[in-house]
This record gives sequence, structure tokens and C-alpha cells, in this order.
Amino acid sequence: MKKVDPPKPAKPILPSLTSEQVQYLVDHVSDVRDKAIISLFTDNGMRLSELTNIKSVDIDLDNNTITIWGKGNK
Repeated sequence: MKKVDPPKPAKPILPSLTSEQVQYLVDHVSDVRDKAIISLFTDNGMRLSELTNIKSVDIDLDNNTITIWGKGNK
């Protein structure tokens, strides 16, 4: 029994925002930049660090895409 590791405690799952809560946030923000940040963050499931590391060279306006560099530069 000494060689058997005890089970790891379960990590709590953090609550997420509902669609209505996200829409409320977007509707009550006046700055276009802030609306874009909220939309990007909630619609794509990206990490906060991925969102804050977006550079202007990562944005392709011609194709309406943003390259996101995730954990481990993947």
C-alpha cells in the first residue's frame, strides 16, 4: 500500500458566463475595443494570456482572422 499513490482531489470547475450575461456585458460597454475583447474572449474559449498577447501582425483584416498563439507557442 505504501507504493500506491492516493487519488488526487478533483479540481473545481470554475463557473462560466451564460449567453445572457455575455450579451449584457457587450450591450453595456460603450467602447468598441472593449466589445471586441469581450467577444473574442467569450466566443473562442481562449486563455486570458492568449488574448493579451495578440499583436497587430496577428490580425488579418483581409481574411477577417486572428492568429492566436496558445500555450507552448502552438
